[in-house]
Amino acid sequence: MRKRDFLRDIISDISLPRVFQTPFSALAYPPVAVVTSFIVPFSFWWSIFMNLSAKDVWESVLGELQLQINANNFNTWLKPTRGISCDNNIFTIGVPNSFVGEWLEKRWMSLIKKTLVSMIGYHIDVKIQVGFDSTGSPEKVRISSEKPVEPVETASPPLLSRYTFDNFIVCDTNRLAHAAAVGVANGPGKSYNPLFLYSGSGLGKTHLLQAIGHAAWTAGHSVLYSNGEQFTNEFVNSIRNRTIEDFRSKYRSPDILLMDDVQFISGKEQTQESFFYTFNDLYNSSRQMVISCDQPPNRLPLLVDRLRSRFEWGIIVDISPPDYESRLAILREKSEKQNLNLTAETLDTIARSPISNVRILEGCLNKLAAHTRLYNEAPSHDVVMKAIEDTCGANPGKRLSPDRVLEIVSNHYGCSKQVILRNDKRDRQTTFLKHIVIYLIRENCSISFANIGEFLGYKDRTSVLYGYGKVAKALKNDEALKQSLDKINQDLHK
Repeated sequence: MRKRDFLRDIISDISLPRVFQTPFSALAYPPVAVVTSFIVPFSFWWSIFMNLSAKDVWESVLGELQLQINANNFNTWLKPTRGISCDNNIFTIGVPNSFVGEWLEKRWMSLIKKTLVSMIGYHIDVKIQVGFDSTGSPEKVRISSEKPVEPVETASPPLLSRYTFDNFIVCDTNRLAHAAAVGVANGPGKSYNPLFLYSGSGLGKTHLLQAIGHAAWTAGHSVLYSNGEQFTNEFVNSIRNRTIEDFRSKYRSPDILLMDDVQFISGKEQTQESFFYTFNDLYNSSRQMVISCDQPPNRLPLLVDRLRSRFEWGIIVDISPPDYESRLAILREKSEKQNLNLTAETLDTIARSPISNVRILEGCLNKLAAHTRLYNEAPSHDVVMKAIEDTCGANPGKRLSPDRVLEIVSNHYGCSKQVILRNDKRDRQTTFLKHIVIYLIRENCSISFANIGEFLGYKDRTSVLYGYGKVAKALKNDEALKQSLDKINQDLHK
């Protein structure tokens, strides 16, 4: 038998690990003189094999894993890890925090073991250890089981820094939503799952969603913030680019999924189906979902029933427009943070304006702030009124009240206000008019459902919600009702 054939058979028989086969494999092919020079120092190569550090071996393993896992998952979960030690057939991997360790054990441990065994050539157990000294040698790693305060930077969710619980102003109209959000942030997946928040634009839904994200991220949980439009676009692109597995991994991996403006997926059948399975996967693994919408699930007509029912599994919370006291509190805090020297009278004037959208309220305040900085003087009453009118697009002097709405409805239908307000009169016509008043007050005045119920003499807001929903549903098909309400709205804003 020729010498190179003999060497090839030896290498095949001893089954050296892949990472060490290269120098030995070379023995089977070079000229005889070179072969002879390599055979002699066999113990030299074996000593190199036996003395490779855990750090070096793990770097080779990472190189293999990088070829098998998509870039986002690799950079998030594997890149921050280190090889610590290899003693008694136990290979120890250092991770930056316990969350990464739990994730590796849950999702990637079988692949890690398989790749590691293929590298070193024999069976070995893997141990995850929290903590490592990245500037020192692997053998000098400090073992710690304490949970880190800071999470890894690579997986930080894109949240606005100003949207935190500390910056959220709690009032009667959003107190329940705030309490539910805090509860979810403190114990994700344990209660209120999903948490469904709904309200009009600019009332704090996004603020609360991102506040949950900040608090949960600080506590070491993985967080994904997205919205209905982004989810839809990414789903369509994943089908087009054949990256559906990456899409699923992204949305089904985090501990908390924050989905803003979910109404965008209404009417999109395939997107809804994808979100349905995403919801099931997260829910069945006890992960938290927080969903925001511009209306409750039962008022999303193009939402499939099986998804609607799942939105109703947890808790549904309405954020109502802020009342006068809440608007005044918001203005005071915002003006203090911006160091604006606005008088109490100015803040009171803005608070009493017909602006119910908090975002628009801040916009009005910013206009006055710009005036103060540009002219180095406090805005006059005329300037304040002009800013309010420019911001809300209406004459602030004509603020609508529930009494005004009741009066216009009474005149339009020829029924006295006293009859409409009587709770002992339950005929269909009177009930219908009361529902009209509920709907118009909600749409035109900055009043919560609870306050509307108090104004109309209801004992709880359930009847108010029912009345509002009944009119809103009827408007979709009843053209005569729509024309009547358009006429009433014209009279209200004259």
